Amino acid sequence: MNIATMSLRPDMPTDVAAVPHEVWLQRPNLLELSITEIREPSPQGFILAAAVVTDEHERELGGVSPSPPDQPGIYILAVDVVVIEEALQAEQTWIRLGLQPTLPGAALPGEVVVALSLVVS
Repeated sequence: MNIATMSLRPDMPTDVAAVPHEVWLQRPNLLELSITEIREPSPQGFILAAAVVTDEHERELGGVSPSPPDQPGIYILAVDVVVIEEALQAEQTWIRLGLQPTLPGAALPGEVVVALSLVVS
């Protein structure tokens, strides 16, 4: 199920999208990150990190790093059972995405556009 499309930039490297409770009832076990555009890519690349956040918990799902660093693509992260159970018990959940440099002090791309979906495999 498509959740949102986010635009991340160096001045706003983190964003969140609300996930409706009915999505979690389907017990999705994959987060699909479809990077559709990378503007002004950094030669050092970047990491796109993801987490599921509730009022009580924050669970990191991991990160992906496009290679080459200017190449859009589809990346998959696993959503484990613990995250699904916490999301089912929470009143509200969000998925947080964040841009991170691959090296300390390295430049981030000018903009990364990402569509995110939760998938049942």
